[in-house]
Amino acid sequence: MAFFGSSKYSVQYLERLISIGYELKLIVSQPDKPVGRGLEVIPTPVKMWARDNNILVLTPSNLSDPLFLGALTTLPLDIGLSSYYGLLIPAQVINHFKHGILNVHHSLLPKHRGANPIPWTILAGEKVTGTTIIRIGEKFDDGQIAAQAELNILETDNNQTLREKLDAKALELLSDVLPEYLDGKLTLKKQNLKDGGYDQRVTKELAKINWKQTDEEIERSIRAFTPWPGAWSTVVEVLEKFKYQTSNIKMKDKSLKILKAKLGEDKHLIIEDVQIEGKTPTDWKQFLAGYAGN
Repeated sequence: MAFFGSSKYSVQYLERLISIGYELKLIVSQPDKPVGRGLEVIPTPVKMWARDNNILVLTPSNLSDPLFLGALTTLPLDIGLSSYYGLLIPAQVINHFKHGILNVHHSLLPKHRGANPIPWTILAGEKVTGTTIIRIGEKFDDGQIAAQAELNILETDNNQTLREKLDAKALELLSDVLPEYLDGKLTLKKQNLKDGGYDQRVTKELAKINWKQTDEEIERSIRAFTPWPGAWSTVVEVLEKFKYQTSNIKMKDKSLKILKAKLGEDKHLIIEDVQIEGKTPTDWKQFLAGYAGN
């Protein structure tokens, strides 16, 4: 088996595969990248895990690279699994595997295709989501469905809590599905792509709060973008929303992340925790004491 992954969230899938008896012949991850203010070049969490476990790891920037394809042909690989990998896997790689490559996607496909399905599910106010295992096709998230599992969304769920629940659900599903899939006992289901579309990739700019929305929509956006990239506005815009003036003029244009909020009984937005750009997190009352005037 080969594994394609890059994120820290990928590691739990590697550990599950090992624990249920699959032998990993190859791990493929994204190239090392500069991180932080010092731009130190560091490997992905998956690459570090592979090294710690003495498993061959390759990090091509392009999976069509002849050197990578050449290395692939020297390995006995029947199936691949992709989780939080982040790059398109081309047909010449997919076709190398007898059983293709499976991918874990956290939505009930064909809904919410694209790189960031979880925040878009929360933004839409949906009550039910799920995880899908598909056999990868030539385009992102358009492959045949091998299995799906549903999950109820709580009103308190944010991007992080929902991801954790969906990962747990996907790990259970994989343990059940992989043996049946490899034995040819699963019937794959073609997606009706007309029933869903591609969601926009989440960016910091996209996470800026639109105060013209309803309080319920704003509260969902705060949960959808927690912890990354963080729903944000400027100090002056947040204070104006709640009818306060800015007492610290120098800070009025600073970015302010809304870390935690909720809806009151009257469905009005209640801010609980915030963080000014370059400052430590604080609660709403402390923030008002330092930056709001009457």
